[in-house]
Amino acid sequence: MASQQVQHSNEGIRVPSEDRMVKRYRRPAAGYEEQLPSDIRPPLVLQKTLNYLIDEVLGGPDPLSKVHKFIWDRTRAIRNDFSIQQVTKLEDLRIAISCFERIARFHILSLHQLAGNSENSVDFDAYQEREQLNNTLLSLIYYYDDSRYRLVSPNESEFRAYCIIFEIQDQRSDLEDRAQNWPISILNDHRVQTALKLYAAAASASDPQGPLRPQAPHAIAQANVPYFFTIVRSPAVPYLMACAAEIYFNKVRRMALDTIWKAYKIKR
Repeated sequence: MASQQVQHSNEGIRVPSEDRMVKRYRRPAAGYEEQLPSDIRPPLVLQKTLNYLIDEVLGGPDPLSKVHKFIWDRTRAIRNDFSIQQVTKLEDLRIAISCFERIARFHILSLHQLAGNSENSVDFDAYQEREQLNNTLLSLIYYYDDSRYRLVSPNESEFRAYCIIFEIQDQRSDLEDRAQNWPISILNDHRVQTALKLYAAAASASDPQGPLRPQAPHAIAQANVPYFFTIVRSPAVPYLMACAAEIYFNKVRRMALDTIWKAYKIKR
């Protein structure tokens, strides 16, 4: 990655390469001046920046573990610039959706490749990674809903499926109700249907749901551990969907051990 960011002067000193510099994320805080309008990159520039980050930096010779922190920060800055602008033009919305989709895929891949790997996870924080993925998906779903009758998003079903999987431990009990409000073409998409099967198989009836107390039992929980892993291994689950489901492998295994322990306890 150093070769992407520096160049050698005639004296043999490594100096920054201005044509490869990418705007970093700056957290809003007291003492910092507001960003000038000239500092906010328009959607087309943001798209070109992301192309560089994915194609040249991530796709370069350095491993993901080395470039991850740099890309993580710069993609956050890209999302922040989109958020400040509140894009509404049709072409700008199309660019924003495409960028957020690619950033979400980057976070899902990072969670699989770097989490739990001691050699690659020195500076990796799975909690922060998941937090930024959640923020990315939240904005993406907003873009989908906001542009529903203005443009067609060909990848919406893919990301709706990821959102379903990420609700496996969510205490909200209205997933099925919300899904019924999606366009029928998305609800019937094989990826969404596969994600709903994973969701039901991984959920336990003992998982409480709802904001009120006493909390209601899980409405569609199957607690079917073998079926969950059978689905994950099947051709119906693409690579990135399997990476998303992997986040809940330990949760599903704990559910299986808890079932065994309870059965043994009753027999005794």
